[in-house]
Amino acid sequence: VAGLYTHGHFDHVGGKFPGSSEGPVQGALELQDLPLYLGVRDIEAAELQTQLAASKWHPLKEGDKVQLLGDDVQIWVIDTPGHTLGGVTFWVEGHFHEACGEGLMFTGDTLFLKNVGRTDLPGGDPTTLQRSLARLSGAVDGAQILPGHSYDSPPKRADLATV
Repeated sequence: VAGLYTHGHFDHVGGKFPGSSEGPVQGALELQDLPLYLGVRDIEAAELQTQLAASKWHPLKEGDKVQLLGDDVQIWVIDTPGHTLGGVTFWVEGHFHEACGEGLMFTGDTLFLKNVGRTDLPGGDPTTLQRSLARLSGAVDGAQILPGHSYDSPPKRADLATV
């Protein structure tokens, strides 16, 4: 068991709401015994919000491979900053089910279904986000997109051609 985080905003890492005097979300500190993975440029933000030391986070960068699911499934890291400084997308490559096509892409708040992440929050930059979206548009055809939020009920999924 491990924690794979696409970016360091409080609503993803279990941290406290910025400006709040309250601590992290109850249970967030219990994660300290798990391996926690996050884009290298978001570790400082996650550290501040969760009160977990930077040394608890495994820094990730473009091209890293996280091996958590056995030899037949690879988790590749794609740098996708723009919503945050250190945003990453996880491409889970493997053949687990025909509905998964060429794998799964966990895009966090970089790419939603028919929308993109905000750039007006700390670490956001519209030009950088556009570059990240351009990179994703040329990524693996047939991979299923799983964003960090789904505002549809029930949640939907799509491949890159649909998004």
